Amino acid sequence: MSWFHFTKQERIKRNRILRRELAEQARKHAADNPYDIRRQVDEALGLAVEEERTFIDYFGEQMPTQVEMSLHLEMILWRRLQAGLEREMKQDHITDEKYQQFRQGVRALLMTLINLLHAEEEMVTSCLVQHYINIAKDLQAESARVTL
Repeated sequence: MSWFHFTKQERIKRNRILRRELAEQARKHAADNPYDIRRQVDEALGLAVEEERTFIDYFGEQMPTQVEMSLHLEMILWRRLQAGLEREMKQDHITDEKYQQFRQGVRALLMTLINLLHAEEEMVTSCLVQHYINIAKDLQAESARVTL
């Protein structure tokens, strides 16, 4: 029962590590078959939504701007992956070229998520604000260039 020894900040950070690990697993599996990552995407989104709900309970205050901005971007990207997977799975026929584009888009979006989650892990214990806002904005712009 070692979880009793973690501070609330450590629990938040650990939750982000779990989501990053799910993104890394999904990216690895998407190299073979992007349709097989639905479980990781759903689980990571659920953990992110839960963090949004528990943050104020843990700390008794709203999320700092950079934390809130990054978490909301993360949830948008997870939902975008969900929607892309649903849309592609409904297709009756997909060409090899379209499949390769979709696979590359999924992997690119997951790489953006991995980078965002690395920053989220750091920001839990950092006093920097603008630095992480800039990272989130850069990653948001990067994700906008990805086609699913």
